[in-house]
Amino acid sequence: MEMYEVQEMAEKVMEAIHKEYKALKTLNVMILGKTGVGKSTLINNMFNQKLSDTGVGKPVTQAIRKITKPDFPLAIYDTPGLELGGYNAIDALLDEVMGEIDKGFKSGDVGQAIHCIWYCISTPSHRFEQAEIDFLKKFLGKTSAYDVPVIIVLTQSYSKNDVQSLKKEIEKENIPIINIVPVLAEDYIIDDEYTAKAYGLDTLSEIMNSVIPDAVRKTFIAVQKASLELKKEGRKQWSQRQQRQQQGRVSFLFHFQTPSLSSLNRLLC
Repeated sequence: MEMYEVQEMAEKVMEAIHKEYKALKTLNVMILGKTGVGKSTLINNMFNQKLSDTGVGKPVTQAIRKITKPDFPLAIYDTPGLELGGYNAIDALLDEVMGEIDKGFKSGDVGQAIHCIWYCISTPSHRFEQAEIDFLKKFLGKTSAYDVPVIIVLTQSYSKNDVQSLKKEIEKENIPIINIVPVLAEDYIIDDEYTAKAYGLDTLSEIMNSVIPDAVRKTFIAVQKASLELKKEGRKQWSQRQQRQQQGRVSFLFHFQTPSLSSLNRLLC
């Protein structure tokens, strides 16, 4: 599908959504995790919007970036990759994240509060590092006062065996999270003969819908509606293009392979 077709579809769908849901509160999702865990891929595929690539990124602190799109009732609070040293060390990042959560809570405006947090761990890493365990335990101890649901998302989960092993490692820590959700946000090519199909986004969506505040549930449904419409339109455009290509191939073969009447006469003579 051409980029302009996708953009045109997005504009039409979001225009309809915006007209229907003008009074919706903004849904605010915060995403954390180490560098390279696939946060951008997860965001873009979950909401079928190139938010992490084309959204307007506004720094709200030195470490946190708020990503939005005009007339789209969603804000992603993107944090830098969790590192063991430097400015984005555990304590520094924890202070900034908690400061943003506290600011939204104290505003008294549900549209400013953080409604859900995803903590992303890459399944192929095969480990739940002690630094992450320490960070999450401190983080969850502080967020409990704000009643913000935290979901661990196992990204890049093309190996089901690795998923089960990593889940067991996380569950051993007895961390008070909502759930652990394995996700493969995009099809993953293993080799020439096998491609692991994307999965898990629908499960993440269902869990989110069950834990976010009632005041923003309609917003989440609207965002998901937009995502589904775009995906449906995308499949339709792809199918139509495939049909046109197939018709073109059939026409080409018919034109060059069907013998002419004069050719048949020569063969019969």
